Amino acid sequence: MKHILFSVIIPISLILIAASCNNNEPNPSNKPVVREMRAAESALLISSNEFCFDYFKILSKNQTSQNVLFSPYSAHAALSMLIHGASGETKQEIKNVLRISTQSDDDVKSSFKSLKEYLLQVDKSVTLNIENSIWTKGGLTINPTFASTMKEYYQSEITSLDFANPSAPKTINDWVNKQTSGRIPTIVEKLSSDDVMLLINAVYFKSDWKTKFNAALTEKASFVKDDASVIQVDLMSSSKMEAWHYYDNDIQLLDIPFGNGGYYFSVIMPQGTQTLDDFITNFTNDKLQSILSLEPKTTDDIQTIQLKMPKFKFDYEHNMVANLQLMGMNRAFTDLAELSNLFVDPMNLMVSDVKQKAFIQIDEKGGEAAAVTSITVGVTSAGPDFFTVDRPFLFLIREKNSNSILFIGKVHEPKF
Repeated sequence: MKHILFSVIIPISLILIAASCNNNEPNPSNKPVVREMRAAESALLISSNEFCFDYFKILSKNQTSQNVLFSPYSAHAALSMLIHGASGETKQEIKNVLRISTQSDDDVKSSFKSLKEYLLQVDKSVTLNIENSIWTKGGLTINPTFASTMKEYYQSEITSLDFANPSAPKTINDWVNKQTSGRIPTIVEKLSSDDVMLLINAVYFKSDWKTKFNAALTEKASFVKDDASVIQVDLMSSSKMEAWHYYDNDIQLLDIPFGNGGYYFSVIMPQGTQTLDDFITNFTNDKLQSILSLEPKTTDDIQTIQLKMPKFKFDYEHNMVANLQLMGMNRAFTDLAELSNLFVDPMNLMVSDVKQKAFIQIDEKGGEAAAVTSITVGVTSAGPDFFTVDRPFLFLIREKNSNSILFIGKVHEPKF
């Protein structure tokens, strides 16, 4: 195996966009504020990343040759809130899917709180917003223990709302729009008479690159798709970009720092004749971590390279129910669901919907990304020194020290 520094050409849409700057000089900003992860935090991060790759494989398989974007952090956070209102087999299935079956509820909620605090202070030059909210049907009384946990550990707003009022969806959507800086304006189309609660997580990320691209150097260039067809893309260029490059017989990985080097944009491409979709099927979190363990610990040890990379942006939304069922979360979606810890009022409840909307933009300035995950609960009715990314690729937005993956996606056709 080898690992070298390199320049890249890559289309990316996830989480970056910031103040304009046309020089290629690194920004000598403050150092990342990092600390060692506690045992319970590390366990939760490992679980979250395993969930990330396991879920994304299913999602990607159902969307071959398509651009896909997913926030594992947002989904993991929203579903983790739900476990505190669940019990019995329903709770265990959700914990199994989230890969936290062996972790106590106390460790999970405490780690989510401390990790959120950690992620928000790593880089003050990065805009990162992580917010939770719970919306309950007016006239119902939320379980005080559940409410206390949501407020203390998930910093969740809890609002009682008249779901029958035609303006109710707009009220929820206004909150979503605000938390994502307008990138995801809506998550709720309408509320059913059976709906009694919505649990929502919103994540928004925006940052300059640590080293900027010169917009004047962006030009049209060829990009080879997996079906061998060639398209023209907007290719950004930098003659002096900080980045880390790894390659072996199966994979090439490029890590590009944002802001002060606390957050990274990771580009992952298969080697040889393997298509991106086939590659994703076999790529694991263990493989990623073994590669990242070789990376220099700080950007001070990373040299500058020539880089060419496509700019791109897209949004993506999908319903998560079928994929979660494939992973083993079944009981929550039936009239056998055990969700009695959500309300004081005796009701037969079930999860009626889980969905996520996401947005990403990668350009010369930096990256911008946003995601919202909503859970609806209702009553039952009953190589070289110069590197070019010119083929489909996988990408991540992650915090380097904790390895917390905020976004994962794939680009088959970079468009801006």
